[in-house]
This record gives sequence, C-alpha cells and structure tokens, in this order.
Amino acid sequence: MNELDKVGFNVGEVLILEDDDLLTESTPVITGKFRRGRIDQHMLITKQNIRAKLGHDPRNIYYNNVCDVLENIPAVYVMRIFEGNQILPELPFGKWIISPNVTINYAAITAHYTAYKTNGYDYYDSHADIDLTNAIINSFSDTDMQQWQAFKDAANELTGVTDWVVDAANNQIVYTVTPLYCADGSCEFLWRTETNYDGYKSAQEGCNARDSQFNKSSSIYKNQKTTAQKNSTLYSVKVNSQTVQVNGYTCVGTREKKSDNSIESVSHKVVPYAINPDYSPAEEDKKTLPLETVAQKVISNASSSNQGTSLLVETYIQEIAKSIFNENAAKQFVNLNDLINEFEKNKVVRSIF
Repeated sequence: MNELDKVGFNVGEVLILEDDDLLTESTPVITGKFRRGRIDQHMLITKQNIRAKLGHDPRNIYYNNVCDVLENIPAVYVMRIFEGNQILPELPFGKWIISPNVTINYAAITAHYTAYKTNGYDYYDSHADIDLTNAIINSFSDTDMQQWQAFKDAANELTGVTDWVVDAANNQIVYTVTPLYCADGSCEFLWRTETNYDGYKSAQEGCNARDSQFNKSSSIYKNQKTTAQKNSTLYSVKVNSQTVQVNGYTCVGTREKKSDNSIESVSHKVVPYAINPDYSPAEEDKKTLPLETVAQKVISNASSSNQGTSLLVETYIQEIAKSIFNENAAKQFVNLNDLINEFEKNKVVRSIF
C-alpha cells in the first residue's frame, strides 16, 4: 500500500483524488462539505490556516478528517463541494465578549482591553487600547463617583473650597468664594479717597481706584500699587439713624520713578463715609471650573510623590476602566462604541493550534 493509500485509509470518508494534477506523494487532495472556502480551485491547508480558510467546524466530519490528516503531514489540498445548489451558509457572529482582565497604564492613562466573538464555530480575537481622559470627565457627572476621594482632592485643591457643586449639564464645577477684601467687614461701608466721594464698596477698591487714577495722571511715577491696611483713625458713619465710629484704612505700597525705575514707598488713605446699601454679610463671588481641568488634575495626581494620593487616583482610574462591565449603561464611563470600533479594526481569526 503506497503512502496515498495509507492516507486514504486513515481519513475514512474523505475522497482522495489520486489523479489530480496537484497531487504529490506528500500533499494529498481532499474534497468535502465545508462552511467556508473556494469552490473553484484547490486550497492549500495547513494547521496554521485551516480555521481561516475552512471555518472552524468541529461537528463537521469533513473538517475533522482534514484535522486528522494534518496530524501526520504538514499540508493538504482541499476542494470544497456543496450539496445541490446550496453552499453551506456562513453563520452570523455574536457580540464582542470583553475579558474582565483589564490592564491599565497609569502613566499614559490608557486601558488595554481584550475580547472575542464567535458564531459557534469560528472565533475572532481582538484588543483595544483606550485613552481614559474622556471617561474620567464622564465619571464626574455621576453622584457616586463624586464621593471618591481622588475626585474630591482634585476639586478642593483647584477651587480652594470644599462646598463646590458639579454642574454636569455645563461640564463644570460651580463654587463661591468670599472676596479677601471683604473678609474684614470693610464691604459694609462705602469708601472714598481723601480727594473724592466716588463710593467704593470696600477699602481695597478705594485703594485700587486711587492707584489707577495716579498711574494715569502722573508724569513722574508709574506702577503704583497699594494694599488696604486698617489704621487707628476713626470716622463717623451713620448706620440706621445712629452714628458709629469706623476705622479708616491706609493704602500702603510702592511706585516706580519713570526717570530711573527706582522704587519708593507710598501711602494714602481711604475713609468710610456711608453705609453700603448693597452689602450682604454673605456677599460672595460665583466662579466656575471646567471638568476637563479637574480631570487633568486627577491625572497629574496619579504621578504624585505622595503615595497615598497616587494610590487613590489609581483606584479611581481602575474603577472607571472597569465601568464598561456595569449593567447600568449610565455608569459605563468608557464609550462602548469606541471599544467596538477598535475591536473590529484589530480582530484576527483565532488559531486552534
């Protein structure tokens, strides 16, 4: 019995075409019903390409016979045949199944995902590397994620306060601060310089106005800048039909001489003269901070020299990267469509050998 007879005997039901012009002693030809492949010419099949060319089909006797042959020889020629006019149909693939083992690069703020999909016979494997910056920003809109210390630390540090509020609709944090020049209560009165009655709403505003006027009008000096400091001089101000004594302020600072840029000290006074009708003890300035800025702070804290800070950020980023597995779509901060697009772009047929 020659080598071809041995092959024909071992593979059972497959048909050996001994008169085929491609046949050699080491490369037999097999015909059969396969789910995939050409029907107009022979295909050279090896362990490495059988799945891609024929379609993984372990319940198909013809497919299994080819696998058996390839256990003994390196390659075989295959001709695909079909029954009647019907070629065996291709089965549709299901959804991508994402592995829970996500690898995170904390330095680059990226996550590496792997996945596969199958139609019951064939498998595609794939991977996706996703930048997590947008996912971090998305997470700030979630009330649960706002409780994470990594987010709080970044927001507190950037705003200087702890009572900020997330305005998710406008992608920003809203917070209020008390102006420093009102902290001493000077905003309760209207102030004037010693030369006019313009009615400034704080002692510091009076200093600023006097500096601005001086810098515009002086031919000798420039860059005058002063800070309001309470002095011991008392001024009478009527409050609710009663006269009260209020300390004045001295504007203390420096200015430069235009001729030689030399610096000299300067001081001038601002004085209270009336109650401020717009004053509120809780007078504050409303400010906003973009969530993107907070995200960049969170990211920079990932490389903090403070190990406690960096570990908090790493835990936060890990939670975001794995949010794709959350059954609640609203809490999936990584964009699923971005993942699917990458999986489709990077997919390869799984080898069974």
